[in-house]
Amino acid sequence: GHSATTLKQGWFPTMRRTLGILEKIYRVLEMSTFQGLAQEAVDLCITSLKAASLGLARRYIPATNLSPALVTLTQAMDSQLFLVRHLLTLREHIAAFECDLV
Repeated sequence: GHSATTLKQGWFPTMRRTLGILEKIYRVLEMSTFQGLAQEAVDLCITSLKAASLGLARRYIPATNLSPALVTLTQAMDSQLFLVRHLLTLREHIAAFECDLV
């Protein structure tokens, strides 16, 4: 529905594509085949999310009145929150496939 589309728009592109592809192949492939492909896709998605998280931690924050320590803390918190949010969402959606992945 509309709310599901809106929710997916907030996802990192790699995760949106990974889950979209897994949803399409889930009912088409045998479970053993699906599970192997899904595990590889999820592993690559997690690697991508970790890289994006590191990018957030290193990103430039325009001049503000924050001290350098607060800028560093902000970068680290943004990075960690991004990763936690996406990993929890990924885990929640993978549970629907009824197989052991993460």
